[in-house]
Amino acid sequence: MNPSSDKRVIFFYDGKCGFCQSVASHYRKVKGHEKVLFINIHTKKFNSYRQGLSKKEAEEVIHARLPNGQMKLGVDALITLWDTFPNYKIFAKVFNHSATKPIAQVFYRIIAKYRKQIPKFLLRK
Repeated sequence: MNPSSDKRVIFFYDGKCGFCQSVASHYRKVKGHEKVLFINIHTKKFNSYRQGLSKKEAEEVIHARLPNGQMKLGVDALITLWDTFPNYKIFAKVFNHSATKPIAQVFYRIIAKYRKQIPKFLLRK
């Protein structure tokens, strides 16, 4: 996909992870979702070479590509996503602050590391 041809944020997620699927499914329903293209990195639609990242990188941390081609990772990818949705902009502001971002990054690393072990009953459908 040519970044200049699509003005949406491209959000890459691990479709083999129940937690990740729940997150993507939730955000697909919120106001502003049409500004985001959600791509499961385990489908044929995803070509890691064309996206400029390895499958391993894509599996370890979420990625968001801005319309200008810039790639955001982890908490920065979430901040990008939240900033796209009108009702979530407050989260983008709160977690992009110098006082809260380091804490968010620590929590993100923990959740990313153990995301596949989160019990299914904790995930809303």
